[in-house]
Amino acid sequence: MALLQHRLGRDAALAFASEARAFEIEWVDESLHASAVAALRGAPRSVGLVDQVSFLVMRRCQIDEALAFDRHFAAAGFRLYGT
Repeated sequence: MALLQHRLGRDAALAFASEARAFEIEWVDESLHASAVAALRGAPRSVGLVDQVSFLVMRRCQIDEALAFDRHFAAAGFRLYGT
């Protein structure tokens, strides 16, 4: 969503969100947030909280491949889709 909004604008991101029913939403609860903040403390400065949350959710869901355009996912041990 953030990438869509950044690249294509708010309206495109909202349209995608309302039509993308095949995706499962993982809500960030207090426990997940706390775990991501703890992981952030030991991470390089260039890795943000949103990436840390993504890494934790992907590991919990046993997802090993990411559709991502930054090196942080590869550095965290995930395969990048299409590579």
